[in-house]
Amino acid sequence: METEIIRLWDNENYVYPLIEIKKGFNDNFKAHLKTYQKNEEYNFDDFVLLLNKFDWFIRIIIFDEEVFF
Repeated sequence: METEIIRLWDNENYVYPLIEIKKGFNDNFKAHLKTYQKNEEYNFDDFVLLLNKFDWFIRIIIFDEEVFF
């Protein structure tokens, strides 16, 4: 199975975990994110709970360290 890795960012420089989804579902992901962001108090953890409902969502990847290459 081919997958895509998504890295979220914001204006506050928060480091979000990476999100892995099935390849070809990036538009679905973006559409659900756009809809979810209309909530007044949205947060990452609640968004992940929403993603868990979809079969194209695979996992959250939490990295331990960033190393300069």
